[in-house]
Amino acid sequence: MTINFYHKKIGILFAISLMFVAVFAIMFLNGKLVTVASAATDGWHIKDDAKGGDCSSIGNWDKKSKTCTLTKDLDQPIKIDSDNINLDGNNHKIIGTDADYNAISGVYLNQRTGVVVKNINVRHFANGIGLTSSYGNVIKNNIFPGPGGGIYMGNSTNNTISRNTFSAVWGFGVLLESSSNNLLEGNSFYGTGPSGGANGFLLSLSNDNTIKGNNISNYAYGISSWQSGGNTILENTILNCLYGLFFGRYSPPPESSNEVYHNNFVNSTGAQAYLYGNGIDLFNLPGPMGGNYWSDYSTPDQGCVDANSDNFCDAPYIIKPLPISTPTTGYDNLPWTKKDGWKRISTVARDLFSLT
Repeated sequence: MTINFYHKKIGILFAISLMFVAVFAIMFLNGKLVTVASAATDGWHIKDDAKGGDCSSIGNWDKKSKTCTLTKDLDQPIKIDSDNINLDGNNHKIIGTDADYNAISGVYLNQRTGVVVKNINVRHFANGIGLTSSYGNVIKNNIFPGPGGGIYMGNSTNNTISRNTFSAVWGFGVLLESSSNNLLEGNSFYGTGPSGGANGFLLSLSNDNTIKGNNISNYAYGISSWQSGGNTILENTILNCLYGLFFGRYSPPPESSNEVYHNNFVNSTGAQAYLYGNGIDLFNLPGPMGGNYWSDYSTPDQGCVDANSDNFCDAPYIIKPLPISTPTTGYDNLPWTKKDGWKRISTVARDLFSLT
């Protein structure tokens, strides 16, 4: 469902057709034969009861803390059936055997709150971890090596996605649909190259989220959004992508503007940033906070002159519209001359700015 929506709404991914060999029931790991557990039903169900649902079959259950700690690798998905569950993968794998785009998520939360999912390696699912209509959950320290999808979030709010690692994923590392007020922080994305068609972050109809402190490299689109506003994008490094940033919208109201500042945009081969349709977005704060670093606009030869030595280019960086779009142009009026230039701002100056 999410992949089909993604293709229709964004129209920027290549059609992907892959075939996979079924995963063996016995795997060789760390010099030992490890049996992969298979559920007898539609997958493993974790819930708050004496045995943690199926937890006792695949791991250790601590009823007091509501924690299920895996003790083996799995070849079927996990569904969280209660609130406030802690699922600790203990660095084990969940490896699906179905490469169909409509396959269920490796770990699935529906209408759940207070759940923590951590330390799991997930692959061969359309969504490695999926959340729908869920609030206040934490997804952290997981690995998505591909093939398969990353993290999908639909109609979900106030969740935290942090310190996860994404590699050769299908389509997206993190996809938000109609989801708001989520924190997406400190994740790492290592794509297969700009021609792979994938996104680091993809936001669709998703507002007021914070994307902070992530490293994204070798994706087609580092961060892209469709009809999304009020999001704050800061302190990220986007490296060697086709397009570092892509915004697509039609006539949003001014209050839906996105704020993009204190990011490093480095060596995107197509464009560091592109705008599609009508939109008003903010690419810098007033001094001393400033805007972003753009690797193609940081020296006098590139047009960046810093005559007063304030570490800002004296002329703005111009963010041009996609050629086929309504001509909306963005401006970073205080582009930094050096990567991570904002880290040189004194604490006093930051505090004074926060009071204004």
